[in-house]
Amino acid sequence: DWQFGGYTNVMHDADDGLFKMWYNVRRPLSEQRGEDADGLAYAFSEDGINWQTPVINLVEDNGSTDNNLVFPFFRWGAGNSVFKDPVETDSAKRYKMLFMLQSESMRFAGICQPVCVAYSADGIYWNVPPGWLNPVIPEGTDTQIVAYWEPKIRRYVVYLRGRPNVRIICMAESEDFESWTPRQTIVEPDEQDPPHDREFYGMSSMLYRDMRIGFLSIFHTLNEGWIAANQIEPWMPEWMNQMDVQLTYSHDGRTWHRAGNREPVLVCGDSGAYDSGSVLPPNAPFIIDDEIWIYHHGSNRLHGE
Repeated sequence: DWQFGGYTNVMHDADDGLFKMWYNVRRPLSEQRGEDADGLAYAFSEDGINWQTPVINLVEDNGSTDNNLVFPFFRWGAGNSVFKDPVETDSAKRYKMLFMLQSESMRFAGICQPVCVAYSADGIYWNVPPGWLNPVIPEGTDTQIVAYWEPKIRRYVVYLRGRPNVRIICMAESEDFESWTPRQTIVEPDEQDPPHDREFYGMSSMLYRDMRIGFLSIFHTLNEGWIAANQIEPWMPEWMNQMDVQLTYSHDGRTWHRAGNREPVLVCGDSGAYDSGSVLPPNAPFIIDDEIWIYHHGSNRLHGE
């Protein structure tokens, strides 16, 4: 009954030598597009290539806990950001998560896709603080949330959409992972971007030597009306509604620049390939020995299909 949701967090845990993955799974609530519920599943690997999905017996789904779910299904539950905090002294908060939650009470209050916090000692059993704390970012966002500890500024950072759901890259900061600053725009289109490359879907990043390297997701389209309608028409060019990845960089974690002549570094595959519709950046690439490991999601479906 599950479909792979597309948003993935992968890390290499130096403490136990395991590769760990948290990935969104999706179940349609109705035949109407966008009416889905999203959950979070866990997998691990010893080599980063061959993965195991353990039976965790934690979340009941279809009358059984015989699954690898670590977070239940709920509407607008996609885009979770999971990471292991290198500076946390409270073992119960060693793993941190930001996630979107759309409840009926929030919808009634006019809060759309707000961002909430959860904590875990092991990345499997999660504690969601009560409603007096959540949501920690009521203004909300969309698609992949990316959060991490930034040693350059000694703060937690999260990448979000602009508001109201504008496809630009914004950043908020926090000293405690619960009280967040207002979001500030860090990457947005300019006159050097052609008209069909001006929708910035999301961004992830990694710390590399004395700088931070960003992976910017570009949604190729020409008309906001097509975005709103979410329609794929036969007359559209092949690149229409594809998504690929460009590079960005920052020396201080706050001021960002475009790189690589704005050419994609992760490109869509040929027609019919598993990644012919979109490639999405990972939550955060990482370094093992002298290699950079970059996991990414590929889909043969175009945005809107």
